[in-house]
Amino acid sequence: MIPNSQHFYYQKFTPASEPNYVLMSSSLPVMKHITGHALMEKAAKERFLKVMDLGKDHAEAGMYEVRLSANNDFVGLAKFTYLKPNEIEIGYSLFEQYWGQGWGTEIALHLVTFAQQFPHITQAIGIIDPANSASQRILEKCGFRFHEMKKMHGINSAVYILPINKPPQG
Repeated sequence: MIPNSQHFYYQKFTPASEPNYVLMSSSLPVMKHITGHALMEKAAKERFLKVMDLGKDHAEAGMYEVRLSANNDFVGLAKFTYLKPNEIEIGYSLFEQYWGQGWGTEIALHLVTFAQQFPHITQAIGIIDPANSASQRILEKCGFRFHEMKKMHGINSAVYILPINKPPQG
């Protein structure tokens, strides 16, 4: 489980997370840079079932609700999932009213710090909409560097990489 950060605590998705996921997935400002469009309720619920499977093979991996420590408000999501045995994808998403406050950076840095606790993880990946300059700045503040443009799930995506733990020399 991801430990608390300065302003947030992280709760791994459970079936009870579905309403919050559906709420976030139906927000056009949020989803514009993820799927290109807001999801209807049925599509959001179907996607939630897939998201629940992320990280099922690793206790630390998965999707997390992000809540304000001060009042327990649901503000967004954090993603910490394996792409390969040594490669983690981090992601973050906040409701529009929480943008521009440095909280995306706090979440991303916290996920990177969390990844460093696992010696087998050698790199973190961030995948963003290339038009999302705010997410680009967040990843760059965290030390990520642009790697490549790639079409993923039919959407143009910018892939950023951050080396985490160097593999042993030998």
